[in-house]
Amino acid sequence: MAPFPTINGVTVVMLPPEGYIVNFDHPQRRHQLESYIISAIGIALAFLFFLQYLYVKFWILRKPDGETACLITAWIFSIGVQFVSLRSFVIGATGVHAWEMPIQTFNDGNKLTFISPILYAVCTAFSKMALALFYRRLSPQRWWRWSVYIVLFLVAGYNLAIMLVIIFGCTPFEKSWDFTILEGSCVNRPAVYICTAILGIASDLILLVMPLPMILRLQMPQRQKAGLVVLFVIGSATLVTSVVRLVLLVPFVSASDYTWVLSSAIVWIYVEANLLIICASLTTLRRFFLHVAPKFIGEGGSSAGYDLGSNRGSRQHPFRIIGTGAKKSRNVRLEVDIEDPGFDLRTIVQAQPVQTQITTHEPEEQPEEMIRQIRRQESLRKFGSASVETQKWDSRKDSDDEERAIVQTTTVTVVSNIINMAMGIITIVHAVLALFLIIELGLTAYLVDATNPSWWGGGSPPQYAFLLFCVVWSIVMLLYLALTPIFAPRMYHSMVALGILALTSLFWFAGATALAAHIGVPHCHGRIFCQCAQAAVAFGYFIWAIFTGLTIMEALAFMRSRGHSAHADTKPGRV
Repeated sequence: MAPFPTINGVTVVMLPPEGYIVNFDHPQRRHQLESYIISAIGIALAFLFFLQYLYVKFWILRKPDGETACLITAWIFSIGVQFVSLRSFVIGATGVHAWEMPIQTFNDGNKLTFISPILYAVCTAFSKMALALFYRRLSPQRWWRWSVYIVLFLVAGYNLAIMLVIIFGCTPFEKSWDFTILEGSCVNRPAVYICTAILGIASDLILLVMPLPMILRLQMPQRQKAGLVVLFVIGSATLVTSVVRLVLLVPFVSASDYTWVLSSAIVWIYVEANLLIICASLTTLRRFFLHVAPKFIGEGGSSAGYDLGSNRGSRQHPFRIIGTGAKKSRNVRLEVDIEDPGFDLRTIVQAQPVQTQITTHEPEEQPEEMIRQIRRQESLRKFGSASVETQKWDSRKDSDDEERAIVQTTTVTVVSNIINMAMGIITIVHAVLALFLIIELGLTAYLVDATNPSWWGGGSPPQYAFLLFCVVWSIVMLLYLALTPIFAPRMYHSMVALGILALTSLFWFAGATALAAHIGVPHCHGRIFCQCAQAAVAFGYFIWAIFTGLTIMEALAFMRSRGHSAHADTKPGRV
């Protein structure tokens, strides 16, 4: 055992700063009371939401499934990780300076800190897997199910990897918590914690954005659709807590007195661990109120009709179109009543009958223009008005026979698949871009704060400040580009969007290049500030590449749109 400093006859890990008076009986504490209050309130709320979830699954539906098993497991480990973290506060190993506790208490706290992220990884994995399994029931389409399976694999994979790195991160094994063992080596555990937070942000963002395009295309009243979107936004609260926890973990990387610094991040672990359970339990909340208090959500009676996942009633195949006198002749418009929404959302919304309009187009019209027109028409459709979806129908002259009808149906199906694929790709690109912007925001804010000790006076180099401006500008513009075509279509114009994308791409190229020239090619030697500056440059160029790609895509779509519009104006007899 190596010699450690001694204060008042007590062996400690490190000496206090000069002039600090050590008091082992009543040490200075941080966030202890907040931890007790926040964890108690969070556990109580999460338990209430969890109870209603179990009530719906076991009593109302009488059909527990894999989603239920995942959430039960997540709740058990959520209680476990909070108990371990609270125990660390109780014994005085967290929220206390490292020089104000005996070395044995320090090692006991390290042991709890070693166990806590393992339990938290299990809680995170199973809660997000429960939500992904719920997503699987939104649509029977193969591409959607494969997307859900990929998300399940990613969530389970990265959490398992984190667990293995933490468990087998030190040689010998006891070095993971015993500070007195000097032989051997360990992985950079603070970096692992930061990686955990970043991967949590990425998975939260994917789970938030993933169902939105499908939900926004559902035919339902505006009030129900808005409520459904709000429900998923509330479910993304863990994204905010992950970002906050990431920011609080950055000082932990270089802190020697980490028992004091880590207390802030642990408080947010209580918040996030309970929110994981609450958000996963929201999927049955409307079904619970329909059974217990239907008037509370504006329903006059119990739910009836289409109910996937229920053991009562018939189950019709999703996307079955029941035609009421649908015509196959050369009419300009076909009206088909769709009584089955094709989405397993009985636990959230009550599906409404919708109507699909199918209009004709000339065979010479290109699929790209068809996709653009359909997307524009869907965006311009007002929520809450007549639920009408306009699609293109490949009509040909003298196509009255059944064979032509089959060809036309195939055309509509192929175009619909292309539209879904294109919108899915754009959504994924926006999600990745949002993730990179969040990371870049944390990096640039840290650089500005570290180089500017006073917000009232200059001190931060303009390269850092300009890159921070680029992040804020890009977040605002991304919200405009992603949301206005859906919620405020009159405010969206393709030429304005093209100009915004081109200008933003120019901003990022200038900002990343200026910062790269400012820092040069330094040898960081483990210095956090230097590494953050290099990471900011790398992410800056990544973001520039994404905005450049979006600019090119928007420019090509805009030129095709103008070309086809000019062709349509000069073509007589256009329907």
